[in-house]
Amino acid sequence: MQNVVRSLLVSLLAVFLFAVSACAQSQANQPDTKVVQEQLSKTFPNFKVSEVNATDIPGIYEVIGESGQILYYSPKGYLLFGEIWTVAGKSITGERMQAIQSKKVQEILNSIPLDKAVKLGNGSKTVIEISDPTCPYCRMASKKIDEYKNVTRYVFFMPIHGENSIKEISHILCSKDPEKAYHEAYSGKLDSQVKTMNITNECKAKMDKILAEHQSLAQKLNVRGTPFFIIDKTPVPGANIPLIENLLKGGE
Repeated sequence: MQNVVRSLLVSLLAVFLFAVSACAQSQANQPDTKVVQEQLSKTFPNFKVSEVNATDIPGIYEVIGESGQILYYSPKGYLLFGEIWTVAGKSITGERMQAIQSKKVQEILNSIPLDKAVKLGNGSKTVIEISDPTCPYCRMASKKIDEYKNVTRYVFFMPIHGENSIKEISHILCSKDPEKAYHEAYSGKLDSQVKTMNITNECKAKMDKILAEHQSLAQKLNVRGTPFFIIDKTPVPGANIPLIENLLKGGE
């Protein structure tokens, strides 16, 4: 029996030493950030490297850009764009992007210009949104959040559907009652009127200034689609209704 235990311990020690050796070798071979930046700059001059990290795949390294983009790099001269998944169906890239976005949210949360947003409600729970009034998923998520009364919402706009988005956003931002105008837009009441809506020069000047700040925030948070929420300091990309409900119920 003692021989069996001794053999097992020796085997476990060998596995441990192999893992430590492989990890050390991976770290030793990890390309320098400056080297990766120099190589990428030849093809992608505007891409700024923030971090280079080893992955679980030998010879493949995660490269994070300053704006939170992720790509994969091989010192042999290859780049991989897109997501890496496990065979079990877990997106390694998706998890990393969420972690990066969470970190970014914590870094800039206190500097978000809430006074530039459209404020809805006056509850104790704060929801920060980046949204488009013509986006179906934005409308669906907005309708769900409307069910919770103990919420203060700060809405920033990111027009993703072109001219129609701009017109409905202008209706909200230039209205004497932005909260009422918001609900008109998100309920779909403006959809039949949008083609004939005109934006005055005065409204356009006001809207352009506000939208520039809204889009600056979206860029800092690396938001590329709508809707996007921050609830209880937690980033929620997309109309993830179960997560939105769980976070909102936590304050009741």
